[in-house]
This record gives sequence, structure tokens and C-alpha cells, in this order.
Amino acid sequence: MANNLEFDNSLEIHEDWLFELSTRRKKRSRNLELFCLNNNLDCREAFWFFTGNPVQEDAFKIICGILDVDWKKVQEPLPTPVNNPVSARINSPNSSNLAAAN
Repeated sequence: MANNLEFDNSLEIHEDWLFELSTRRKKRSRNLELFCLNNNLDCREAFWFFTGNPVQEDAFKIICGILDVDWKKVQEPLPTPVNNPVSARINSPNSSNLAAAN
């Protein structure tokens, strides 16, 4: 049996999207098996997708379409909100260099 990692045309979601996409899936079906059944999906491909592992490109695009997300964007990190106080503090010109402190 082939491992998903052996596919040349495989894609995977960025880890930043794991929670968001799982939440979207749960809004459509109470479990992964029903999600697959309702959308005529291979359960293995869906499982690999939702655990952040590579899946075949066609399955990746189909699942992204069902979840109403851009299949290209979910391969990239989520953008950091501009008004995020943590990132603003870290990136502030007045903040101390944490790396130098350690």
C-alpha cells in the first residue's frame, strides 16, 4: 500500500490552519466519518488532510472546496492580525531584544 508521502502531486495544509479547518468540518458534520460519507470522500485522505499530512492534490482541492477555503492560502501561515497585542509588543521598536537577553 502506498504511503501518502510518496505522491509527487501532494499538498498539505499549514499547521496554522489545522484548528480553523477542523472547526469548519465540525460545523458540517459531527465526525470525520459522516463528513466523508456526506461528501463522497476517501476517509484516509480526509484523515491525513485534517492532521496536516500531505494528500493527493485532487483530494486536497476537493476538501478545501467543501470547506469554502482557498486551497492555495491554506498552505501558507495564517496572517498575524495587525492589532494583536502580543505581536505588536514583540515587533515594537521599543521592545527589548529577547534573543539578546537569553
